[in-house]
Amino acid sequence: MNELLTTWKYALGAFSDDKTHKYDNRVCVIRSVILATYLITNSIICMGVIRHWDDNVPAPNSITIVQTQDRETRIFNAFTQFIKVLMEVDKTSIN
Repeated sequence: MNELLTTWKYALGAFSDDKTHKYDNRVCVIRSVILATYLITNSIICMGVIRHWDDNVPAPNSITIVQTQDRETRIFNAFTQFIKVLMEVDKTSIN
């Protein structure tokens, strides 16, 4: 067990400084916590990606409305329709 902990400490980062020898275990715990938070965070992100993988795919029999005209074209078409209606009203009022 002691050999496994020593291997884990060296796997997280080399401990070769004699001045910091008394802090090696604390540094190992801090680095282990950081590693665990990275693993948990990445796992949650991956689970969310997998869960929402095909959310934007429409159902096989669903109707999708596609708007093919841009805003300016729709405004222009509405304006021309309005002018045509006004001209028709004007023609009927003259007679």
